[in-house]
Amino acid sequence: MPQLPARTIVGVRSEPETHEVREVPSGGEFEVVLSAPGASGYRWELVSLAEGTRLVGESPAHTSAAPTPGSPRTQRFVLKAAAASGRIVFQLRRPWEPAPVRSHAVEIRVRPRPQGRKDSSAPLAKPPPPTD
Repeated sequence: MPQLPARTIVGVRSEPETHEVREVPSGGEFEVVLSAPGASGYRWELVSLAEGTRLVGESPAHTSAAPTPGSPRTQRFVLKAAAASGRIVFQLRRPWEPAPVRSHAVEIRVRPRPQGRKDSSAPLAKPPPPTD
């Protein structure tokens, strides 16, 4: 029986296509908001966390108050920074497909809390709904 060639997945890159840099206080919470095409089945997944950083919460993808078919959706991730800087990576993918179509990295630069200040990392307030 002839051997089939290995399957090549087009569009998968070793480096994220987009990235941002965030400066956050040690132990502080911060939010990452990502946009995905609507009505497509795509969803952002957290695939890599900086050492000691943890996911505190995630909101499902949602559209604006007056969505139209195919409107982009936003997905929110709330994370808590550790004491060390690092990189967080997200991938946009459909659950039934093997490879992501896009990736996004967030470089976090952790700054120490000022001396004598108590930890005030209360959960972030719910953002106001988008206005169109």
